[in-house]
This record gives sequence, structure tokens and C-alpha cells, in this order.
Amino acid sequence: MTDWWLWRLCAGEEVQNAEQLVGQTFPHLVRGKQAAQQRESMAFTEYDGHVPEAGRQLDPTAAKGPVMSSSRLETLGTCPMKFFFQRGLGIDLPDELVVEPDRWLDPLAYGKLLHSVFERFVRELVEAERSPKYPEDMERLNAILDDLVEEYRDDYPPPTDHAYQRQVSELQQAARVFLIEEDRYCAEGKGTPVYLESSFGLKEVGDGALDTTEPIPIKLADGSEIRACGRVDRIDRIGNGATDTYVVWDYKSGSAWKYDEADPFRQGRVIQPTLYIAMVAHRLRSETSSKAKVTRFGFFFPGAKERGRRIEWDNAQLADGKKVLGNLISVIRKGLFLPTDNKDDCNYCNYKTICGDTVAVAASSAQKMENDKNKMLKPIRELRNHVEE
Repeated sequence: MTDWWLWRLCAGEEVQNAEQLVGQTFPHLVRGKQAAQQRESMAFTEYDGHVPEAGRQLDPTAAKGPVMSSSRLETLGTCPMKFFFQRGLGIDLPDELVVEPDRWLDPLAYGKLLHSVFERFVRELVEAERSPKYPEDMERLNAILDDLVEEYRDDYPPPTDHAYQRQVSELQQAARVFLIEEDRYCAEGKGTPVYLESSFGLKEVGDGALDTTEPIPIKLADGSEIRACGRVDRIDRIGNGATDTYVVWDYKSGSAWKYDEADPFRQGRVIQPTLYIAMVAHRLRSETSSKAKVTRFGFFFPGAKERGRRIEWDNAQLADGKKVLGNLISVIRKGLFLPTDNKDDCNYCNYKTICGDTVAVAASSAQKMENDKNKMLKPIRELRNHVEE
């Protein structure tokens, strides 16, 4: 049938009402054309991700609404459509085994290994009630690293000896940078590690004083409440312990491209500092002292790319965090799953095949946000700084 239609439509004799006739036989082409026309318009429609019913089903403020993590919220802040594909429709790529001859561990396993090394080493220091010293503690840190490298080598056989040796060398360098920077950090009296790998709202928790399988309630500015979960790498006490003041640290084994000291939220793409401060403060007040407070959050990059860089913010710099969080939740509740307006967000996205021309899609989203008639897009426009309150 398809061949017959192509022959008739492409023949020398013009077919009257061709589009109508084709639409009667192939209704899916009519629906596709309608969707394309709506996406090209200035209006924000269901073909652009306006799905209020999904918003009601995914509402984190509902009594039995989904528990939110920083990664889920940051996916939403980066591209609401991507969040909808993942959390609303459950679309994901199938697991695929990819062997790269020049790499032993993928970034996830590499980061997990480093986290385990740092956690074991710092836990020994906490139990011994002493600070790290460089180079005195280098031998012990390397021993912990060697043990874990052997464990990972059994679980992840390296494709080549060269790939294995290269990443082991990178891990050793990261461990050295970690110890040097931690020695300096503690010597300057900026903080003393107290709680390590604290798990909130997760099925698997350790035996830490703050660990809990129950999600952490977080109040929003409008009085509604969400439940959050996460694993906090480290919580340090500030000062000599006379006051219950803390700082939260998160280890990052990669680069710092995602973070900007002058712009902590990056238009909703980063919310971990605000979420983790709220969760940790809640648990500290519940389990230690009602006067406990968290005044800072920071990322620590001991890897080869950043060589010990720290990026941190205090509460004053994160003052807009609750507003950003509130706008993110409003995007979900109202079903505003508009694709990102920045083509750079699409560079490593698994859904590019669905979206097609990501440059055109991002440009279309920007136009729809600029259209004053799309009043429902106010939460996204505020996140992207398109409007002022």
C-alpha cells in the first residue's frame, strides 16, 4: 500500500485533496503534523510538555508523593522534559556492557572507589580523635587504597594492564592531594570531621548516629512539605565544639564544570547545597541538639582534573535556595515539562534521539518562555531569570 501511495502522489498527474486523502488513510501522520505545528507555535501546549495530570501524579507535596533526591531535582532543573521522560514515563536506555580498552573503571565506579577510600581513612582518624598529617599518614592512606583497588580489580577485570596502571596512578595522585588538602584544612581550624557517609531516607543505611531509612521532611516557602533523601559524604563540626555549628562536604572525583561560586544554583540546575543543608540540619537537631545549625556547604575535588579545589557557600550566599526549590516543585506540581532552553544541556542527554534537533527545541522553549501569554510558565521563567518578582 505504501508503494502505491508514493507512486500516485509522485506521479505526473496531480492528485486532488492529496493531504486530506493521505490523512484519512494514515491518521498518525495527521497527528504528527498537528504536534509539529503546535511545537512550532508560541503557545505552550501538551505537545511541548504541558501535562497537568502527570503533575498531580508526580506531586512531591502529596501525602504519598515521591521522595525527592538532589539528582532528581537537578535533572528537573536542567531539563523538565528529561525529568518527565525519566520519572513520568519511565523511559530509560537498556543496560549495555561497554568495554573501553583505554579505561579500567567508568566514572561511577571510579568515584565510588575514591569515596570508600576517603571514608575508611577519615573514619580511622575520627575514632582516634586526631587530625590528618601529611606525609606521615600517606602510607596508611595508600594501604587502604591498595586494598580497595584489589577488591575492585576482582569485580571489574581491567581490559588492559595499561588502562589499569594509568587509573591506579590517578587514584594514588588523588589520595595524595586529598591528604595534603585535608592536613591544611584541619590545621587552619576550618572544621573537624564528625559524621561520615550519613544516609537519609535510603533502604541501605549504615550504623551512623544520623542514619535513618525515613525520608527527611523539608518545608517550602508556601507552607507545603516535601520528603527528601540522600547520602551525605561528610559533616564537620566548626570550631572547638563549644557551639553546635557544622559544615557539609561532598566529594567530587570529576571536574567542577557544573558549579560556579558566583552562581550557586545555575538557574535551578544545582540544588544539592540547599537540600543537603536542610536535611543535615533536621537530623542534627533531632539527634544531637536543638541548637544545631549548618552554616556552610562545600564540594571538594581531589581528583586529577581539579587537584584539591574546594567550592563552598555560606547560608547568606544560599539564601535564595528555598525559592529555587519552591519553583522546582511548582514545575512538577503544575506539569510544566518544557524542554530546556539551553542547547548545552543536551550534550550528554540520553533522550536526544527523541527530541531530534536539540538546537531548534531549545530555541523554541526560549521563545515560549518569552511569550507573556504562557503565564503558567512563571516558575520556569523565574528559575531562568526571565522575570523579576
